[in-house]
Amino acid sequence: MPDKYDITVKDLFADMESRQELVTFFTRAGFQLTGDLAIEFAKVEKKLSDLLLLATDESGPLAIHMEFQSFNDPEMGPRMLRYAAEILKKYQMRIQQTVVYFGDDELNMADGLSYHIDEDGRLEFRYRVVDLGRKTADEVKEHPNQHLRAFLPLVDRKRRKKEKEKFLETCVQDIMATDLSLEEKKLVLLRAELFSGLVFKASVIDLVFKGVEEMLNLEESAGYRRIYEKGETKGKREGKREGKREGKREGKREGKQEAKQEAAQEFLSMRFGEQSADVQEKVKGLTDLEILNDVLPELFSVNTLEEARRVIQEGLSKSLKKKNNAKI
Repeated sequence: MPDKYDITVKDLFADMESRQELVTFFTRAGFQLTGDLAIEFAKVEKKLSDLLLLATDESGPLAIHMEFQSFNDPEMGPRMLRYAAEILKKYQMRIQQTVVYFGDDELNMADGLSYHIDEDGRLEFRYRVVDLGRKTADEVKEHPNQHLRAFLPLVDRKRRKKEKEKFLETCVQDIMATDLSLEEKKLVLLRAELFSGLVFKASVIDLVFKGVEEMLNLEESAGYRRIYEKGETKGKREGKREGKREGKREGKREGKQEAKQEAAQEFLSMRFGEQSADVQEKVKGLTDLEILNDVLPELFSVNTLEEARRVIQEGLSKSLKKKNNAKI
């Protein structure tokens, strides 16, 4: 799967209480989160770890490190060992590591490294690997934090592959059946749609999510609109001048582009408030749908407004470069 789908799910939850629920859901470990840890793995892959938190248990402080993986990486063992070494070097504390796998294929990754040459050469390194595809929909639905339902399209791998479109429809219905506010439901639906791209065809995703929007009239609710109907209407107008079929296709594309822009702006508003007004304005400059598709997952993983500003600016730079190359 493309790297853009390695979505950092930690920012589904902004407050520490919800992060506690998220980490406990995947690790089942008995500890209490107490804060954030920060480390840049400059010598490893020049990236931030997906989730690095400070916790405590009966034995004292420990670092909780989680990686979120959308494909089977044969180098996961060495990667996790390097991460552990960097964390240990900086914080000098115990480390509990978990890899959360949410790919379409069956899990096929090691949960550690082991070799033994002699008494002077031995390595035994282990970490937990959690396969989200082996969790059931009921496990997610029964969790008290209903935001976890964004993961529903990725669970129950065998059932999902058998039922296909019907399964995704059930996921959407289960999200809409929560007692979350409308704005919260919209955000959970958006994330569920992004996750769906890992395991469902685009045609199925469009059909299912368009259907629920029309059924619930979400396009008229405040803020969140993917604007299918608006895009199709615009397409029909274009079609009268340049061919009905081509115009409708272009209109739908523009509708999706506008909807994704609004999703980005809504996220910025909910996450950072009025301080993000200038960044929200810059989002309007992201008019290339392919670049928007790359920007959204990365945007949803940021920790600070400055990181969000950087993500948007990088998207704008890519758009400008793409336009300039097209002119050559």
